[in-house]
Formats: sequence, C-alpha cells, structure tokens
Amino acid sequence: MQTSLAGKKDYVAKTIIFFAYTLIPFSVVSGFAVTPIQQLLLLLAVFTLHKAGQLKPVLSPHNYKYGNNLFTFAAVFFAWCFLSIFWSIKPMDSFRYFIAIKFVVFSILFLLAYKDKIISTESLQKISRILPLAFCIGAAFFMAEVYSGFTLKQLTRNIFSGGDAPPITINDFNKTACFFSLFMWAAVFSVATNDNGKTKWLKIVALISLGFIVITRLENSSSVLAMLAAIATFVFVLVTKSRANILIPLSIVIISVATLLMSIYMDPAKIIAKYPDIPPSAAHRLYIWDFAAEKAMDKPLLGWGLRGSRSIPGGKEPISISNMFDNREILPSHPHNSTLQIWLELGLVGVVLYLAMIFSAFVQINRSESLIFKAAANALLVNYIIIGMLSFDIWRIWWLSAGVLAFFYLSLVRTR
Repeated sequence: MQTSLAGKKDYVAKTIIFFAYTLIPFSVVSGFAVTPIQQLLLLLAVFTLHKAGQLKPVLSPHNYKYGNNLFTFAAVFFAWCFLSIFWSIKPMDSFRYFIAIKFVVFSILFLLAYKDKIISTESLQKISRILPLAFCIGAAFFMAEVYSGFTLKQLTRNIFSGGDAPPITINDFNKTACFFSLFMWAAVFSVATNDNGKTKWLKIVALISLGFIVITRLENSSSVLAMLAAIATFVFVLVTKSRANILIPLSIVIISVATLLMSIYMDPAKIIAKYPDIPPSAAHRLYIWDFAAEKAMDKPLLGWGLRGSRSIPGGKEPISISNMFDNREILPSHPHNSTLQIWLELGLVGVVLYLAMIFSAFVQINRSESLIFKAAANALLVNYIIIGMLSFDIWRIWWLSAGVLAFFYLSLVRTR
C-alpha cells in the first residue's frame, strides 16, 4: 500500500510545508489560527488514508498499544475528566469542551501514529530541511510587524472589529510568543539532524539566540522563563548524555506540588508589601492562586468539575491594589497555573493522574536512541509545561493545538 499512496501524498506534504512557513506569521495576525491549521492537517490525513483504502484498518483498535504507560494514564485521566462533568457547575459547557479536547488529543495521536503512511520519505526529508528557514522567516515577519507599528495585526482587527477597535500593543502577542518558543525546538532538532558540518552547533546556538531575542522583544515574562528552563533542559540532557534524564520529570512533579502548597499557605498582601516593585500582573496572579487554592480546598478530592474555573462562586468579585490595578476579577476565567487548575476542577485524583501522565510522557521521550531528539523533545515539553504553569487555560483549544503542532513538526524531523 505504501507505493499506492505515493501519488496521494504530495498535497499533504505541500500543505504541511506551507504551514511550516506560515505558522508563526499566522499566529502574529491571530494566535487562534493554530487551531484550524491543526484541524485541517487531521482532515487531510484522514482523507488521504480513506482514498488509499487504509482508513478502516488504521482505526482498528488492534493498532493501538494499550500496554503503553503514557496511553494508559492519558486514557484514565480523560475518563476522569468525563466523569467530572456529572458534578460540574455547568455540565453542558463542560461536555462541549470535553468533546473539543478529545478531538485535539485524538488529532495528535492520529497524526503522530500515521504520518509515515500519509507523507513520503522524500517529503519528510524536505520538511526537515525547511524548518530552520521557516523559523527565521517567522522571526523576520514578527520583527517587521513590531517595527511597522503592528500594521497588519491592527488592520486585521479593524476589519473584524470595526473602526472602534482598540490599538494593538505588545501584550497582544502573548500567544505568538508562546508558539514561537515551542516551534523553535523543531527547527533546532532539524539543524542537528540534517547538518553534519563543522558549523552545526554554531547554527543551533544562533537559532536559540534568535528565538530568545524575539521572545524578550515580545515582553512576555512567562515565555522568557519557560524558554530559559527549556534551554537549561536541552543543555542538561546533552551534557549528561541523558544519564540523569529522570531528574527532569521529577523536578516538574516537585515544582507542581510546591506550587499547590505555596498557593495554600501564602499571603498575597504580605508578599506584595515585602516586594512593592512586583509587576501588577504577578501581583494579580498571587491573588488568583490564593483564591483558587481556597476554593479547591472546599472540594479537595473531586474538584468543581471540568471547566469549573469559569463559574466558581465569588470568582468575578473585583479586587483592587493601590498603584497597581483597579477592579480586576479575583478569578478572571482560569487560575493561570495548570496544576492548580487541575486541582480546582478535577481534585487531587485529577492532579495525581495528570502528573502521572506528564511523567510517562518524559519516560516515553527518553526511550529514544537519539540523544539530540531526547534533548529537543525534553526541552519542548518543559517549555510547554512551564508556560502552562504561568499563563493560559490548560483547556483552551488554541493552546492544545499549539502543543499538538509543535510536537508534530518535531516528530517529522525525527522520522528522517
């Protein structure tokens, strides 16, 4: 069947190459663009397999490795998410999001498992080679947008929101900053895989430096911290030759548990009084985390149900801090911390399953025989997790799609 698919693979590969070049520019215009891109790639993959008569065999349950610990923990975790709908504050809202989340998760499993059936070896090699260039084009596009006064993004906003749309600021590129930092690791791995010259490591350092410069220009502290942690992870795996990789997931678990304990026992007012120069966004997060932990303690074992953060009683109450901000909601829509959000919505049962799933993901990555793949994949996963600990709603579809696409492009390089 591999031969019969050759003539049908070209348009899939060309689409993937097109999106490799345009992912970052699209995210500059709208961070939500990554979701339809991920969905389109899945539909193309399904259509290709259907035309080749391979879709039914692919969907057979016998093709899935149920003995895999990552698969097992993920299945149990999402089963718990589904059960939490029954005690959720808004069950129908929770159910709709559960379906959307399952679709994104299925997408990554499907694309990762069957990419070799829908993309030829020659196309994979071509995709691998163009990723660094695509990353650099994205960086150039963003810098042009910044120094032109956000012309394109402002034009797009005026078209869809009317002439009264608020002016664009650097804060409107938070989603771009996060996706840019994630996509960088596929470009780095591509150089490491395809370049055997003496300047390979110089190019890798240059790519990482370019990524860091762009992220700092975006002024997104969460992405900067996440990238620093990811770079440290990348270097750590290479220096230790992956002999101590177990320390990476252990550190993530320890940090996650420490975050929960800190949220329970901290006093935001005392912290702000001690550090009066703390940024307003960080001060607001302290109050968010304190409130979320307080509400999580009301239902510590089961939580408030999937997506319950948006409807927590008292979450819309305004808080004000002199010289910082006025009348901000104490829980705007989510706790801005993935582990704390899991505890608030899915209880301690959900936290245990979530951390077990993350730990298994690291273990799965480190089974690879390629040292550079382990370094890049560990860095990407750390990058994604740290951003989730500081910024976005863990269930936002665009954020899940960003992770899906970043790992998908990384996996394409791996199969060269």
